Amino acid sequence: MKKHLPFILIFCFLAAYRFSLIDRGAMAIPDEMQYWEAGDALEKLIFDRDLRGGFSHLGGKTSLYGSTDKPGHITLRLVPMALQGAVWKLSGGVQERDPQTGMVKGGIHFRNPDFMKIPLGFNALLSLALLLVFYKITVLLFGAGPVAAVAALIYGLLANSNIYVRHILPYDPGLLFFMLALYQALKRREEQGGWPSFKTCICAGLITGYAFTVYPGYYVMPVLILSVLLLGPNRPVVSGLQIGRALAFGLSSLAVMSFYEISARIGGLTYFGNLLNLSQTQHGSFEEGFSYLPKYMAAVESFNGLFLMIFSASFFALFLLRRLGVPKTAAPATAPVFPWIAWIALAGFVFHAVRTLQGHWVFYGRVLHMYMPFMVWTALAAMLSLPWERMRRILVYGAAPVLSVLCFVSFAWSYQQVAYPMDVLYKLGINTGLVPPHRLVYESRPYIQFMSPPPRNFETGEPYTAEKDYTLVNFCFFYLLEGLDYKPYAPPPDAKLVYSGLHYNMYPAYIYEGGTMHERELLKRRNYRVSVYKHRTG
Repeated sequence: MKKHLPFILIFCFLAAYRFSLIDRGAMAIPDEMQYWEAGDALEKLIFDRDLRGGFSHLGGKTSLYGSTDKPGHITLRLVPMALQGAVWKLSGGVQERDPQTGMVKGGIHFRNPDFMKIPLGFNALLSLALLLVFYKITVLLFGAGPVAAVAALIYGLLANSNIYVRHILPYDPGLLFFMLALYQALKRREEQGGWPSFKTCICAGLITGYAFTVYPGYYVMPVLILSVLLLGPNRPVVSGLQIGRALAFGLSSLAVMSFYEISARIGGLTYFGNLLNLSQTQHGSFEEGFSYLPKYMAAVESFNGLFLMIFSASFFALFLLRRLGVPKTAAPATAPVFPWIAWIALAGFVFHAVRTLQGHWVFYGRVLHMYMPFMVWTALAAMLSLPWERMRRILVYGAAPVLSVLCFVSFAWSYQQVAYPMDVLYKLGINTGLVPPHRLVYESRPYIQFMSPPPRNFETGEPYTAEKDYTLVNFCFFYLLEGLDYKPYAPPPDAKLVYSGLHYNMYPAYIYEGGTMHERELLKRRNYRVSVYKHRTG
């Protein structure tokens, strides 16, 4: 217990911070709409007793809400959705539908911002579970002690580790289950003398298969997990038993995916068929195969990102120098399997970068999310490889954690200043249904227009008022800005500024989730803000 105390303190601090993030941000990104598939599935299966309709939503029935390439994510989201349903029922919700709107009557509306804290709280729990698994893997690789605690601190404080808590997206849960499979493979390998049992391979395969259905973008992880299962004491071994282990892993993963294929078929869809579309060209910068990473780390993670990236690259350079017999490059005290894991992660990154340059897959912050644990591990390993003990201690226990804390403080402060349109409307009690259409202003053509979310109380309309003399500027989601004009809003003399905040599209972590290099530059130059003006005359 004592040797894990530093991590426990770090975990408690990050738990408090991440639960503080759930006050806003839900449904600000279009991909989050897939969450409503979980609600529609529950409604069809429980209220309407419609098996086919329920399974069609579990597969991601509509193009608006999502697609059938992430059915595991929809299944996972049944947990907070069921909790919302229970609270809705206790708040007076009834199953009868309003004949005009077709929506169920009474109770708290599922899309009310206060009610959305339930799935966001679930997000926080998932992110903390990911941090815990990361720490457990670090202990297996580096041993229990201060190095593992430093690794958890660095990883937990990254902007990339915290940015997805506010949004109902599959990136944290997908990585969580992949990391669980990796942890299980590493731990059992250690316990079973380097030769994992078939039971271990099947268990790892089942977890990996489910993780892939949650988010298939982390396609390198199955290769990495399988390699851990097939490694001998120091290197891969080819034998009949190893082929059997590979088949056990692959078939168990396929079994999970086949379950979702059957479920999709019941709903009139096909999961495997939709997976074939994953390699289609996506919107983004195909010129940034290898340059995306340093740009992202500099813009989103600041000096800490560049520090980690430099030392992570140094790990591979030092490894090669040791192989060439260069003196004073001793290997750090890590598990023998660690270099193999690191090189596979690097190979996956290089493969994706090459595919980007070929015009197939682009990099986003969510894609780099998978590589962040490996970057932290390799960066620490590089620091521990240095021949000077005093320098090692200064870097590992001084420079690295201090820089992480300083950059985290800067991130946490700036992230609190971000404005999400629907949350601003809800906080100010502005009902967009009453605001004249000509006073809904967008400085560029919007991709999605945000209206006021449902009230806390339908009978009283709380917290909304009857005020309508507002001009609302940039209450929208900006995307695909190429070729769009920019028309800054100039308020009339009778307008009083009530609120102004940085549009969340402008925040670096969001800027690097899509768009071309030129579009990112447009966002930075235009610096859109979410603004509310109150008019003295009607």
